[in-house]
Amino acid sequence: MRQILGQNTGVVVARMPSPIVEKGCVLVRVHYSLISTGTEIAGIKAGLESVIPTIPQTPSQAVETLKMGVYYAKASIRHPRKAASKVNQIVRRALDQKLGNPFSSPDNGEESSSASIASNQPPRTEIHDQGWNIGYSAAGEIVDIGEGVVGFSVGDWVSCAGAGRANHADVVSVPQNLVCRVPKGCSLQEAASTTVGTIALQGVRRADPKIGENICVIGLGLIGQITHQLLESSGCDVLGMDLDSDRVDRARKQGLSEGYSSAEELKKAILQKTGAHGVDATIITASSKSDAVINLAMEITRRKGRVIIVGDIGLNVARTQFYKKEIDLLMSSSYGPGRYDSSYEEDGKDYPFAYVRWTLNRNMQTYLHLMQQKKVQFLSLVDEV
Repeated sequence: MRQILGQNTGVVVARMPSPIVEKGCVLVRVHYSLISTGTEIAGIKAGLESVIPTIPQTPSQAVETLKMGVYYAKASIRHPRKAASKVNQIVRRALDQKLGNPFSSPDNGEESSSASIASNQPPRTEIHDQGWNIGYSAAGEIVDIGEGVVGFSVGDWVSCAGAGRANHADVVSVPQNLVCRVPKGCSLQEAASTTVGTIALQGVRRADPKIGENICVIGLGLIGQITHQLLESSGCDVLGMDLDSDRVDRARKQGLSEGYSSAEELKKAILQKTGAHGVDATIITASSKSDAVINLAMEITRRKGRVIIVGDIGLNVARTQFYKKEIDLLMSSSYGPGRYDSSYEEDGKDYPFAYVRWTLNRNMQTYLHLMQQKKVQFLSLVDEV
C-alpha cells in the first residue's frame, strides 16, 4: 500500500506492507485523510529537531538552516503552499549535505507536493530507517474486523482518530474506541475532519457555554473556525480574534458576527458589548509560545469567568487579573475523556455512560451528527493545495 512518511530529507509517498487487523481493531480502507497545517507543521519541526543533533558541527550554516526551517514552518500556517515548498527545499539541501547518507525508505513511490506539509503527534512517531508515521484524522470503509469488536460491519463508512493510527495511508488498523460510524447525510470528506472537530468540541464542553453568553475565541485557525460555529449553534454571542485578517474574514463568512485582527480592537469591542464587564468565557485555540495570549484572555474575561486552553501557548500568567477576578482556568485535553488512557484507546474499555457522558468516542459521534444537521460547515474551510 501507499503511505506518507516523514523523513530527514522531507516527506515521501512510500510503498509499505498493508497492516493486518489487530484484536480490538477494525481495518479501514482510507478514502480521505485530513492535513491540519498547524498541528502537522509542528510535527515536522519536532521530527527535524530530533534529527538535527546528528549533524556534524558547522555552526553558522546549521544555525541559519534551523532558523530558516522554523521560520517557513510557522509561515506555512498562513501560506501553506509557498511555505511547504520552501520547507522541503531547505530540509533537502541542508540535511543531504550534512548527513551524507540520508535515511532510506522502502520502495519510494512518487512524491506528492500536496503531502509536503504533513506530520503528527506522539505516540508511534519514533524515527527509524523508514521514517515516521504521519496523520491523525481520516475516513473510509471497513474492510475487516478484529476479534472482540462489536457494533461494526464490513462495508461501514467510518471516521478514524488517533496519531499513529489514522495515518495518511491507503489502509489503517484503528482500535474500536477511535472509530465512529458516519451517519447518512454526512460525506466521507466531511467525516475526515472528525478528529479536529472533536478537539474543538471538547474545548467547547470545557467552557460549559450557556444560551446568551458572550464568548471570545482567540485563534481562528481550523480548530478556532469550528469552535465558533459550535458556539453559535449553542446560542452564544461569539467574538473572534486572530492576527491574520484572512482568517477573520473567513470566519465572518461562516457566520461570525464580530471578528478582529487586533487585540486593541477586540478589547474595545468587548468593553462596549458587555458594559465593561468582560466576556463570560474565552476559548484559546491559538498556538503561540508568547504569554501575551493567556494574559489577553485574562484581561477580557469577566470576574468569575472561564478561560479554556485548547492551543499550545505560553502559560506565564500575570497574577493580578487572574487573582482579582477569580477566573477559572481550564485545560482541554485533546478529544475528551479516554484520550491518553491505553485501557480506553487500545483495549477498548468504555467508561460508564451514566458517569462519563461525553467520552472521546461520544464526542466524535456528536460532531458527526452536527455536520449531518448542517450546524457545522466544514467543507468551506478546506483549501486546495
